[in-house]
Amino acid sequence: MLTLVTGAQTQSNAPTRWTENFDRLDTSTWGVSTWNGFWQNDQVKGAFQKQNVYTDGRGHLVLMLDVKACPQGLCAQAAEVQTHRRFGFGRYSVRMRAASHTPEARTPGRARPGNISGAFSFFNNSATEIDVEIEGHRTSFMNAAAWTSLKTKTAALVPSPQRTDLARDFHTYTWDWQPHRLAFSIDGVKVWETRQHVPQQPGHLMLNVWPTMDPNWGGQVKPGRVYMLVDSVSFQPL
Repeated sequence: MLTLVTGAQTQSNAPTRWTENFDRLDTSTWGVSTWNGFWQNDQVKGAFQKQNVYTDGRGHLVLMLDVKACPQGLCAQAAEVQTHRRFGFGRYSVRMRAASHTPEARTPGRARPGNISGAFSFFNNSATEIDVEIEGHRTSFMNAAAWTSLKTKTAALVPSPQRTDLARDFHTYTWDWQPHRLAFSIDGVKVWETRQHVPQQPGHLMLNVWPTMDPNWGGQVKPGRVYMLVDSVSFQPL
């Protein structure tokens, strides 16, 4: 993940406990990304677009990835938000549905290849990066990773409990970030832990969906739309 957070506040004085239920998009808490996509290549061009981020009036944040055919191949409009504040050691929980064919929370989602749904902590070109990522072509798995630079990381591809399709329904993803340990859970079931490359600097909490053309990483995107839905986010410091 090479997203560069620019222009964001760098406060680390996080509240004692914080929960976001997305009754509306609170711009005092969240910034919406509008920079060029780090995922661009010869086949896919595009950027993160403000209009692809909205709330549905039922307590969900909707992040839309819209891909269209264009003269140079495919043009993608992706979606991303990040907190203005930075948050350090503690427990992070994100209840979300990975990218699927529908923006309707009450309709079971169907996965499509060619995208990554992400919830992560990030700061300063991966000096801090803690990732939860779900690939569009294998949505019964979660990618978990910890970075302390663009060249130092530890990561794992782990199956979801009972090989659940993470694009069909909402699930809660948690990372417990301690000074010497990171533990990742899905719906309260621990799926991976690492003590290597544990970041030490507070990071912005970020949520995004973006396109891929790699059969081994996300799958190959085609024209169309997918929607990542987020029901709630919470943080509890150590």
